[in-house]
Amino acid sequence: MLAPSKTAKVTVSGWTSIPTNVDDSDPDLDVKLARRPVAVPPLSYLERYRNEGTRTYSVHAAYTECRPEYQPTIGATEFDLPVWELPRDAMRVYRADPPAELEGRYLPDERVLFAVHPQVLRDDPEDPWLVRTSTLGRPLPPLRVSPGSSTRTLFTVGQRCPHALKVHFPFRVSRYGRRMRDEVVEQAVVVSGEVQAWCGGGDASFAFLREVIGVAHPRTESDGTRGENWGYLVRDLRPFPHATVERRLVPGFALYGRDRFDPALDPLIVELADPADPLGWTLDHVMLPVVRHWIRCYRELGFILEPHGQNVLLEIDEAGAVQRLVHRDLSV
Repeated sequence: MLAPSKTAKVTVSGWTSIPTNVDDSDPDLDVKLARRPVAVPPLSYLERYRNEGTRTYSVHAAYTECRPEYQPTIGATEFDLPVWELPRDAMRVYRADPPAELEGRYLPDERVLFAVHPQVLRDDPEDPWLVRTSTLGRPLPPLRVSPGSSTRTLFTVGQRCPHALKVHFPFRVSRYGRRMRDEVVEQAVVVSGEVQAWCGGGDASFAFLREVIGVAHPRTESDGTRGENWGYLVRDLRPFPHATVERRLVPGFALYGRDRFDPALDPLIVELADPADPLGWTLDHVMLPVVRHWIRCYRELGFILEPHGQNVLLEIDEAGAVQRLVHRDLSV
């Protein structure tokens, strides 16, 4: 699939971006705008195309060593993710209450599925853990994925249980290479289980995306140095606690980021906020819950959230009202 052009109309999961022309001279414009529904694009679209102008926090923020075809903004909307099947007893496996469908998919019987970013195969083919993967494993048909804004988090396409894979990407994005060492995989799954058991301490505005499965190669170093053995995570994309009705997720950066294909569109925060009190809306629905969640999680669980624009999402109902803040990317 070819990369979309700057002016193209893009369709993602049944939603189409269409450049909007508004007649400012229309005397009924205010009434029409007040009555129009809040059009919140799918998460996959927001991740890729509603972040223009947001990478200004550092001189390194926009730097990437990702090949153009795999970049979330300019690359193909989907690509194939190579997968192998390996013996379970040859790998390290971590679980935190995974849905049965995901466990059956990624941990079948006495085996495991192991996903590798295609750029690793192309640019780091002698990596010892990649060699071990191909030596011990049996290649399977690839998974179809769509890259998220962080580059290494890949949304699976056409799966009944919505989930993403956070894969090893030893190339720089912003300041750092995005490795998925075994220690990182393990801590993410362990922390996910602890946060699930705590789950906001009774705060109904708190939710998070669970890291339910981790698979990594075992460590071989015996000299006390940091192991370079790596793996990947399976992330359940249904916010926990699970809602009983369908809602949409808006990444924090998409509140103020411009649309890549229609820069004249108002930021989503203009559509979502109370026009009579936008500052109060922002405080009540974004800033104060972020502070409350951070303090409560630290005091009651001893875990420090990283609630920046990448890691915090707003959960929006069909009327455009914020129901919860959803946290993701659990690490310590």
